[in-house]
Amino acid sequence: MTHLGAWRDFSRNLTIAGGDTRPIAGADITASAFKVAGGTPLLGRVLLPRDEEAGAPRVAVLGQEVWRRRLGADAGMVGRPV
Repeated sequence: MTHLGAWRDFSRNLTIAGGDTRPIAGADITASAFKVAGGTPLLGRVLLPRDEEAGAPRVAVLGQEVWRRRLGADAGMVGRPV
């Protein structure tokens, strides 16, 4: 099976509860990009096709470095807003 994914790099401010706001580098990606890259999350889930539908709640997949440095490796962050 062949997969096609798309991404667009960005830099945005990531705001953590308590007022910590600093920029992070990231990418807007399609759900299929995870199939292309072949990665699986340590916690939580990858993006799903339903995440791309109009009106779907916004979701984020954080990299391990952001999770460790900015969120203190808090496994309880899964499902919480940032």
